[in-house]
Amino acid sequence: MISAEKVDKLEADKKVKVTATVEGKEVSKVDVTVKPAAALKEVKATAKTTQVAQGASTVVRVVPTDQYGNVVAELVKDTNITLATGSSFEIPSSGVKAVEEGDKTVGYDVTIKTVDEVKPGKSTVEFKVTKDDATASAKVDFTVVEAIEAIGSVEIKEVEGLQNAAPEDGVKLEAIVKDKDDQVLEVTTDDLKWSITGVKDAKGNALTLTEDPAGTYKVTLADKEEVTLTITDGVLKTGGSESLKGLTIDVAVQVETANFKTAETTVTITDEALAYKEGFKIEKAFEGKVTDATKAKEVKVENNTIEITDEATQAVTLTFTGTDQYGDIFGITEGVTADKTSSLATEAGDKLSITLADDTKLEDLQTITITSTTGEDGEVYISYGKERLVLNVKVSASVKAIAEAKAAIKALPAADAVTVADAAAIQAARDAFDKLTSDQQKKVTATKLTDAETALGKVKTAKGNLETAINTVSFTLKGETVAAGDTITIGDNVYLVVANETNVGAVDKDVKYATVDQATTLFNAIKAAKLVAEATDKTETQYKAEQDKLDKVEVTKGAIVVFTEAVEAQVGTK
Repeated sequence: MISAEKVDKLEADKKVKVTATVEGKEVSKVDVTVKPAAALKEVKATAKTTQVAQGASTVVRVVPTDQYGNVVAELVKDTNITLATGSSFEIPSSGVKAVEEGDKTVGYDVTIKTVDEVKPGKSTVEFKVTKDDATASAKVDFTVVEAIEAIGSVEIKEVEGLQNAAPEDGVKLEAIVKDKDDQVLEVTTDDLKWSITGVKDAKGNALTLTEDPAGTYKVTLADKEEVTLTITDGVLKTGGSESLKGLTIDVAVQVETANFKTAETTVTITDEALAYKEGFKIEKAFEGKVTDATKAKEVKVENNTIEITDEATQAVTLTFTGTDQYGDIFGITEGVTADKTSSLATEAGDKLSITLADDTKLEDLQTITITSTTGEDGEVYISYGKERLVLNVKVSASVKAIAEAKAAIKALPAADAVTVADAAAIQAARDAFDKLTSDQQKKVTATKLTDAETALGKVKTAKGNLETAINTVSFTLKGETVAAGDTITIGDNVYLVVANETNVGAVDKDVKYATVDQATTLFNAIKAAKLVAEATDKTETQYKAEQDKLDKVEVTKGAIVVFTEAVEAQVGTK
């Protein structure tokens, strides 16, 4: 028994004695110090950049922690995180987003924007965090500048690729603006002008490009048909993938700042389906890496073959690496749903099962878990379009034994459905389980097996009881049905069948009698019970139900005895 010292009031940093006793004897005593409940203690704030143009926004990572160093989670974002009064910045609506890693909150990304009346110069922003009755804050120094004076250079970064079979989804380009000291500077969208400066076909030939007043571009293809292009705030789109007709075009994009600094990049647009270029090759020697994600190490793959050796899971988790013809990781692009043409397809037979990783995480796009379901070797097919990789999956002897035991036990019927016919399957499952080592048996749940064994014993008993009840009665018939002159043997007593009670005739007083009706009822009951008793596909409940029916015919047996005694009294001694 474990007991603690009784205290009138539980206070922080108070020591409480905890005592462990066995059969009234003290065996251990320790002092336990009560620590205060977790509460907000401090805040750290880190800015993406400390130079912000008038009217622009930036993001600050705010990390509130308690006295134990843990991040304070579950904040009501727009209420618990605010800026001090009089700040030169403000938090726009929905400007606070929790940053999650796995199932834990590691901080909050806070978007701040300069207020309309802010003037160039130094500005200190205080981030205030409140939780329950505690408040903590952190300050970040910013420099607000006039964009046209501060911008020193600009470059273009591709954020989301357009090289896929749905170019109408668009490519997101980002302008990275820096000041004259080469420090990143946040500017407004009004400080940037995006435009398309030229288009070429796959052979490098310049195509005719025109722009209308609304900012829409028209590209004339070789067959005189036109493709529509637009670029808004760095997002380049086509009018629809069908307009390219299998062609590939290179689009030159330019961004210009308010003080006429420029940067250019070329974006390739195509409706050609993605295909593997590097990595594993379809139905040839496996040339890419296959990594066991659960063990974070490379798995040996030879001749497109891999072996499952993990006894605990009977599975292996693999990550396939490869690139498409544009040099990008081949798989589902982040944010693109699995039914897009860039997705991988997997399939396996009934010997193996496949579980796909969460396809919303870029690092898991080409990850699958292959599990042995029967202990047999099998094949996994990984395909894209008309191309298919065949991966041979071998199962180690130990995993095979565990999987076979699991499969045999899983195939057993529920306890209430067990019949004599299941005896062989139950024994096979028992044999498969017993041949495992004690450590391997711990990896197999055998409850269904033991329940089936118990149920089988009960079924055999119920079947035997029914057979015993049947064998206590026998008939000697002249024909196929009961008639006068037949006899019935019940235990040690023999009964003569007579037509009816009034047609007894001169009889010996020691002869026992039964009528045709009485004997027929008993005969039919025995006949039906035999059919059930001889069957091996009946459950314990079905055997017992049939015995209950037979037991009710005991009334007929009793009536026979009563009738016989009445006849003896009537006819007397011969």
